[in-house]
Amino acid sequence: MVQIHTAPLPGKELPLKEVPLKLLVGNMIEPRVIEVTGKFLGGLEKASEVSAWAKDNLNRVEEFRQGYDELIGLMNDVPGDSPLLAVMPETGKLKRLLDKQKLPLTEEMADGNFALALLEARGPMIYGQKIKQGEITQPSDEDRQYAIGTPSMATSIEALVVGTMGHLIERTFFQWARKHGFNPEGGWKKDDFLHALMEVTLFRLAQEKSLLLIDYFLHSNAEGGLGWLTLDKIDKFNNQLVQLEWGSATP
Repeated sequence: MVQIHTAPLPGKELPLKEVPLKLLVGNMIEPRVIEVTGKFLGGLEKASEVSAWAKDNLNRVEEFRQGYDELIGLMNDVPGDSPLLAVMPETGKLKRLLDKQKLPLTEEMADGNFALALLEARGPMIYGQKIKQGEITQPSDEDRQYAIGTPSMATSIEALVVGTMGHLIERTFFQWARKHGFNPEGGWKKDDFLHALMEVTLFRLAQEKSLLLIDYFLHSNAEGGLGWLTLDKIDKFNNQLVQLEWGSATP
């Protein structure tokens, strides 16, 4: 069984009031956001290394944030009645739940929500590390559904930054959605948002168009990526598109 409330969480305890209220300064990620996030996730083995890289490469981190905004914008461009939703079920769920409300970009959703997203994500990230390190020897399906394993992947630091950002953006979206009354039956679950972004990515791949974050999603951990999109997933999606006769369509 998943122990979500009773187990102490490693890492420095930080009052939520210490989390910066603004994500950006001008057009750049606020360095203190990275610093505080690194401390808040201090129980993660690679947190200090990931945080140090991010602080030293603010331009790259901003590029990663824009990469997620790019995917959110593309998802917003898919009409709620598009035939594509037949092969993009997670996108369809979001569209139906939000009705005509567009998904917010990262800066908008972070306003007043990022601190709580950090708090919500830390426990699952620590739990994912415990599974990775073998402290939980026989994780159940419930364990795996709760855990966030991405920050513990054996991959490049850049990929860990991209992946950790993705999960924090997802939890930030969950906070934004709850505040606006958008709550799916059974509540928000891990990957509800990220899987929809991956569907948009798959469609973009089918169109042979580029994306800022595509290499991180496609490359395996051994290749320095996240491995979120395997060849099997790509082939399955493309076959479904062919069946819909939408291979050259735009949303």
